[in-house]
Amino acid sequence: MTATTAIAPRYTHLRRNFPLFVLDYFAFGVGFGMVGTSSAFIPDFVSQLTSDQSLIGLTTGAYYFFWLVPQLFLAQIVNRRAWRKPFLLPAPFVRLSMIAIAILLVTVDPRNTQFMLIAFLLGYWAFAIGDSIVTLGWGDMLGSSMPNKLRGTLFGIGQFTVALGAFGMSQFARWAIGASGLAFPLNYGLVFGVAGGFFVVGGISLALLREEQPTPVSQKSPSVREYGAFLGNVLRTDREFRHFVRTRLLFDLAAMSAPFYTIFATGNLGIPSAVLIADTIILIQVSNALGALIMGILSRRSGSKAVLLVAGGALVLEGVFALLSYLGGGQAALYVTFFLMGLVGGTIIPSYFDWMITHAPPHARPIYIGLTNTISAASNLAPLLGGILLQITARPAISHLEALLPDFLPVPSVMVRLYPVVFTATVILASLGWLSALRLSEPRKRDSSPTAGQS
Repeated sequence: MTATTAIAPRYTHLRRNFPLFVLDYFAFGVGFGMVGTSSAFIPDFVSQLTSDQSLIGLTTGAYYFFWLVPQLFLAQIVNRRAWRKPFLLPAPFVRLSMIAIAILLVTVDPRNTQFMLIAFLLGYWAFAIGDSIVTLGWGDMLGSSMPNKLRGTLFGIGQFTVALGAFGMSQFARWAIGASGLAFPLNYGLVFGVAGGFFVVGGISLALLREEQPTPVSQKSPSVREYGAFLGNVLRTDREFRHFVRTRLLFDLAAMSAPFYTIFATGNLGIPSAVLIADTIILIQVSNALGALIMGILSRRSGSKAVLLVAGGALVLEGVFALLSYLGGGQAALYVTFFLMGLVGGTIIPSYFDWMITHAPPHARPIYIGLTNTISAASNLAPLLGGILLQITARPAISHLEALLPDFLPVPSVMVRLYPVVFTATVILASLGWLSALRLSEPRKRDSSPTAGQS
């Protein structure tokens, strides 16, 4: 055994840190439930500013890209420091960028949609970049400040409280975006402002955490010069890590349909935006609560692999019901899709973190987290790919009659987008990801030494 595993960890600040971690999970979860990448709010808002489907897909896809890519470069900085708490202190200030978006929307000329779109994208993606370094410190402190079995319980409690908070937020969103609410863009600005308030509260709770005394390690963190070789060695020797990354890539690519459920619902099924946003917040958060129960039970009893299989199965069904909604299932089938989308969102990201935190050697945990997240960055542009597919497969609604109609009729503007293309792609990719997850090992059942899982 090495020095990293010979000394049993002590959790002297557990009673203080556990509720603070839960508070951040709740506050961030409620805020992100309103304005996050899985919410119907963002695609609906962007669709008010542009009709370009690839740009709508880029909004959420690039969010994850800007959140993930910096982590590879920041991980070596975090890993070389003995303490992780300093990387959590900027959290309240980083999250103010969402409030800045709200201020912009309530002060700009409503007719200047192009400026609003550019400014929103810059602010939204800046939020992602700022949160990337906070995530590295957060993930490593979860590993060093929380026992393995209790971590799943924390995720479960956090998801459940988020679901409860979302009920109130759904009614708020219904009013804000509805006919009785404020005029555009003040209505959207108000939602961004409230979400930003939740984000800042969560950031303050992170800043109040107390870090456990760092465990002595026998292996030095790689220097800047050694960093590239270290990353290559991890990818070359750690078979389980490669298998995990492959599984995650497939699941991430399967998310290409997510932003277009909203556009399909409002454009093809005729569901009003205010009703859709309020209903989907409830559906997603109720299923998040169900995911919290599943996460808490399965993670404690069986580990993160079992949770990942449940999340992957729900992702397959999400694509299936989206396809059924297009083929005649309508609103009912699409609402099942949103419900499953919430179940996936409530279980898949926590299971990613839980698997990685448990698998990674303590002396290199931030590097493992940053590496896997950065590798996944390209696949998180999948919504952009989905948008491009919708753009290039769109056809005039009556193209076979176009040559017979006068030139002044706007036939090319009446387009039919082939949603089954991206919905089917989601089903295929999610199914491949589930089969890959089935062969993934459970890190809690392996030797906890840093060399476990390597060949």
